[in-house]
Amino acid sequence: MPKVLSVKKNHGVADQVSYIAFVEYEDEPVSMVGFAGNTSGSPGPVVMITGDNMQVFVSNPGRFGPKFDEAWVRKFFEEAT
Repeated sequence: MPKVLSVKKNHGVADQVSYIAFVEYEDEPVSMVGFAGNTSGSPGPVVMITGDNMQVFVSNPGRFGPKFDEAWVRKFFEEAT
């Protein structure tokens, strides 16, 4: 199970926000995973950005919480197992 060490929030424009999660996987160095989305209304769309800058839309982002925030990011990794 991945362990979220910390989450850093970055503000954008027009309710846009991004989070950088520092995540530790067993037997691997700490990874940085980014998420970009909107703080208004239900979460979505949300884009996940990996360390090699690959961008992937998160399917059904509402399953990780009703609001795109730090708790949403942590829930994403809890459900990743």
